[in-house]
Amino acid sequence: MTVGEISVYVAGTFASEFPAEEDLIYCQLPFLQLRQGRSGAGVVTQLEVHLAPTADPDGVAREIDAHLRSGPVATTTRRKGAFQAGTIADLVDLIGYAHWLGVACVLLVLSLVATTTVMSVQDRIREHAVLQTLGMRPLRLMRIIVTESAAVCLLGGVLGTVAAWFALHISNLSVGTEGVAIVIRPSMTIAGLGLVTSIAVGILAGVIPAWQAARAAIVPALRHV
Repeated sequence: MTVGEISVYVAGTFASEFPAEEDLIYCQLPFLQLRQGRSGAGVVTQLEVHLAPTADPDGVAREIDAHLRSGPVATTTRRKGAFQAGTIADLVDLIGYAHWLGVACVLLVLSLVATTTVMSVQDRIREHAVLQTLGMRPLRLMRIIVTESAAVCLLGGVLGTVAAWFALHISNLSVGTEGVAIVIRPSMTIAGLGLVTSIAVGILAGVIPAWQAARAAIVPALRHV
């Protein structure tokens, strides 16, 4: 296995209850440092300090920085949570952009489904008028149109959810920095949310065309070509 310019022998793999840990590679520190030459021996970029239960984390951090301030490299010691929060700040921004991109995609789908539903209603305006002539109430006609729009969106949502689930399952996507990784894994909660969103988009896209069809005058609609 080759990582960058370093070729290693994989002795084994492991599983963890935390998916992010499965993206880590463990190796002997001297081997990794000496691959960069003698100047890299003994040089590390990150240390984790395990404290006693009664220790003061902030006080210990100040003592470590004061002790190493006069050394070749000054240190910045922080609690693990604060370190991770600063490290993954860029990842948080990336996730935020992805969130708004998802919202934009939902709005785009909403506009496309609404346009398609309007065109479908306009093409069948005479059929709707005939149904009302036979005694169908406007409210029932609205339910039929909204149900059709929701069913079409739900079908698209099921196909999209299955495709996304399969793509995420086989790709093992993850993003990480400084030893902190965020694994993108499919879940039933997200899949259910996607299907609910599909139904909601279908209902919203069909309400206005259904309302217009229910309010259309019967006689002019029968004459519609």
